[in-house]
Amino acid sequence: MLDPDILNNPILQGISPEKFDFIHAFSNKKMPTSMNEAMPFMMASIQDAKKKNIQFNSEEVKLISEILIANLSPEEQQKARKILQMMKIC
Repeated sequence: MLDPDILNNPILQGISPEKFDFIHAFSNKKMPTSMNEAMPFMMASIQDAKKKNIQFNSEEVKLISEILIANLSPEEQQKARKILQMMKIC
């Protein structure tokens, strides 16, 4: 379950309003509940950010990834973290 205080995360202090708004909107979306849904969801979100000329640093990407996988089962969260580690995201 997503922490309701996620937007108070210190990583988000001092970021641009555009990044904050994007992450806020992202966190309010209905998140996928399986890995099969999570990857296309993430790819669509990445494309959306690119269209808006928004780029995230590694800490921001980690936070977004945690938001994304929060609704997955513990087993799928573990799989997702392994995949993200292989991709050097988390």
